Amino acid sequence: MAFDSTQRRLLTAGQDGMIRSWNFNNGHCLQVFKKDNKKEFTSLAYISINQNRFIVGVGWDHRLNFFPDMGDHVHHVHYAQKYWPDDLNHGHQEDILCVVFCHPNCIATSSFDGEIIIWNMVSGHIFTRILPPNPPEGTSYNPLEGDAAVSCLVFLESRYQKRNSASLVANGPRGLVHFWRIYNPKLMGVFSVSRHDGASAMAAMSNSTFLFTGDHHGVVCVWDIRSYCLVKSSSKPPRMAATWRAHIDSITCIEIIEQRNFLLTSCVDCCVRLWTLDGHYIGTFGQSHHWNINNSSTFEHPMVPYDVLTDPIDIPGCQTDLTSTPDVVTTDVEETGDDQEEGDLAVEEVVSSRVSSTSLPPVDSLKSRLSQRPYSVHSTDASGHGKRLRHEKHKPKPQDRGGLPNYFRSLAYFNVDSIEPPGHPAVLSGSTRQGRCDELL
Repeated sequence: MAFDSTQRRLLTAGQDGMIRSWNFNNGHCLQVFKKDNKKEFTSLAYISINQNRFIVGVGWDHRLNFFPDMGDHVHHVHYAQKYWPDDLNHGHQEDILCVVFCHPNCIATSSFDGEIIIWNMVSGHIFTRILPPNPPEGTSYNPLEGDAAVSCLVFLESRYQKRNSASLVANGPRGLVHFWRIYNPKLMGVFSVSRHDGASAMAAMSNSTFLFTGDHHGVVCVWDIRSYCLVKSSSKPPRMAATWRAHIDSITCIEIIEQRNFLLTSCVDCCVRLWTLDGHYIGTFGQSHHWNINNSSTFEHPMVPYDVLTDPIDIPGCQTDLTSTPDVVTTDVEETGDDQEEGDLAVEEVVSSRVSSTSLPPVDSLKSRLSQRPYSVHSTDASGHGKRLRHEKHKPKPQDRGGLPNYFRSLAYFNVDSIEPPGHPAVLSGSTRQGRCDELL
């Protein structure tokens, strides 16, 4: 998804090979953008250069599809422009996963095979091509597993005029974060964001001071990159400024709202949450309790999401150290100046521990832990305290909405030894019945 330059129209790319423009105020579909085939789109970007505005979509057709944005054009359906000659003859050979724009006139695309191509928007020619680094010695990239795939790209906008600095951040291969210099391409730094898994989403501040990453276990990390790979290459990761667990599953997107110093995160479980840049929990979209962004007292902080609190990985005694400092990834990148010898850089990963089912206790053990304090207020043990107990107090209690009441089930009962059978009712004659009626009257 993307917004246009006026922030009034929402653009979405679908698996049907079409891009749609929406009025997000009333949900009306304004325009439809089609291409020659119906292969799936994986990413799109809205580009504005001078007075020209374009929508570019990439995906499984291995091509860059450009649609001119005519604004309120009379036609409802628009078709893609002709492909660039360089795109047809020297473009990607695999599915394109990401496209990003960098001022003043460059776009970068990454593909499933790890290739990154930077294009000149004015001429339509390839500006530079970046090939994936060599895998560790004795290993190779498995194309079926997507080891070489580069799923996310981030341009460091404040560095694009600094030819000797790393200005392009790539997520991949192998889920590692790579810092690339695009002028005379060179790998200047590489590190792992997590001890357990690779990055799944990235975002950087416009002044290139901090990089935000999210991994497949819902952990958000904030990296201080103000001086990282700015002048020379680095063999060490940047300083980790903050880290917290935002979700219990893979993070799909991170967006920074710099005007308010807020951070938006989304997860594969369709959960979207709002945070401060320090990691303070503001709330989850759709929750019953509303917050006011101008009043910090309405934020959920110092509490954290309930599913994160009760997730087995976060329960004391079941820790797998998700937010610990990641293993150092050693490379042949040396902290030298620009006179360092150019060439492909081989990446060697230190063996890291991955989260597996064997590292977690049995399910029965987890259930017994959750049924006791400080996870529940129903236990007789009164030693529980802290955030978990406070969450459990406000947890909705189940209500009985049908069936026999619990009071009836708790009644005591006694067996009766013998019961005399009831006798037959006496038969009264007509005169007797008349006499009884007179007595009653």
